[in-house]
Amino acid sequence: MIPALAEREIARESARSRVAIVAAMPEELAGLRALARETRRLGFGSRRVVEATIADRRAILVVTGEGTDRASKAGHALLSELPIGGLIVAGVAGGLCPSLGSGSVIVARRVLQDGETTPAPDSRWVSAVHGCGNVVLGTILSSSSILCTRDAKAQAYARLGEREPAVVDLETAALARVAAAHGVPYIAVRAVCDTVDENLPLDFNRYRDDSGKLDRFRVARVVASRPGLIAPLWRLRGRVAMCSENLAFMIHRILERGMP
Repeated sequence: MIPALAEREIARESARSRVAIVAAMPEELAGLRALARETRRLGFGSRRVVEATIADRRAILVVTGEGTDRASKAGHALLSELPIGGLIVAGVAGGLCPSLGSGSVIVARRVLQDGETTPAPDSRWVSAVHGCGNVVLGTILSSSSILCTRDAKAQAYARLGEREPAVVDLETAALARVAAAHGVPYIAVRAVCDTVDENLPLDFNRYRDDSGKLDRFRVARVVASRPGLIAPLWRLRGRVAMCSENLAFMIHRILERGMP
């Protein structure tokens, strides 16, 4: 028989091999939830946290909520309370270059915020992912606001300088700092929802609170008074669903290859 102490150590090491997959919205993890086996909910405050098997790996799926504040708080709580061996930041993003069409998936080679480089994704993990084939590596730019117009996205891309594939999101840089603070390797995977040459149907920044959360009730009130928004917003919802499926496919491949 294995001594009790050794059993506990094996259990701890097994737990450390778990990977956490975090996204701001539940819709972004819907594709992975469909692939998951042996799921169970974990008690973790008010957040939606599920442990599951994906590609024969134990994974923790976490919805952080929108905005950098929520992402940072949820990330610190997760990595402080649970033994995690690696972090995958996932979700939708806006395209910043013409080469990325809707549904395209990009894996971050670097993460920027306000023109400054944040803690880099784990280079060994990025190299391993690159071996998956047909993987787009590039830049993820984290912005304090949603870039809702084609002009805003084009200007952001021009400021990057380097002409490599790039997308814009809200939370990746914050989660990169969290991972670095806890000494946990991370990788960031984003799917393009709106392309660089598209305007979003609404200026969603007008309906976010101080923490960055989108007030969906206010959006619904606007839509009720402007029925012409229903069709483009429905299409946007379909884009998010497509992105979620593409993210699930890529993350499944990443987990199959294993963490470095």
